[in-house]
Amino acid sequence: MIDSEPIALEVWRTTLAPYGVIPSAEVYKRVIGLEPIRGVEIFIAAYALNVAPGELLHDYWERRTDVMAMRMHAREGLLEVMGWFNERGIKMGVASNSPQSYVERIVTSIGVKSRLDCVWGSDRVAAGKPAPDVYLASAKELGVPAGLCLAIEDSPAGVAAAKAAGMYCVAIPSSELSKRDFSLANAQFESLKALHLALGESDE
Repeated sequence: MIDSEPIALEVWRTTLAPYGVIPSAEVYKRVIGLEPIRGVEIFIAAYALNVAPGELLHDYWERRTDVMAMRMHAREGLLEVMGWFNERGIKMGVASNSPQSYVERIVTSIGVKSRLDCVWGSDRVAAGKPAPDVYLASAKELGVPAGLCLAIEDSPAGVAAAKAAGMYCVAIPSSELSKRDFSLANAQFESLKALHLALGESDE
């Protein structure tokens, strides 16, 4: 929905600066799409940090929420894709690996909250992606069997979660993960704009 990764890395660098650490892009790529606490654990292990995971996680998400809400905008093609579904009365939800409060603020700040029928963050379920929990919870709230749901994902962990939930999954890889394996996905597009074009062609 948003191109968050470049800014997320910037926020991580700000968060870890007091510990004398400047995280590399390569280490950061290892945490993209993972459950937040798992990402924190990777940073702590990679740089031998003497800090509690929960404390670091809180500092990071507090900074990230404020920065993203001010600087983010909807990814190109998002409003068009959502409009295509809205016009057909198809329910939509967000199933994110980010915390609920962050997701709520972002969908509000980019102006799509009113189009959504549910919003789920990973802190509302037992396990984040690649576990299917957040997708199964979203499908249940939407009142739609998981097997009839379409998931749109930008990370391998997200694709794995959607497929584990039994959903049809379209991958639109984030630029930072374009070389990762997305073969689990049912289909792959280079952008939301390309997906919207394909949806339009399906009407013909």
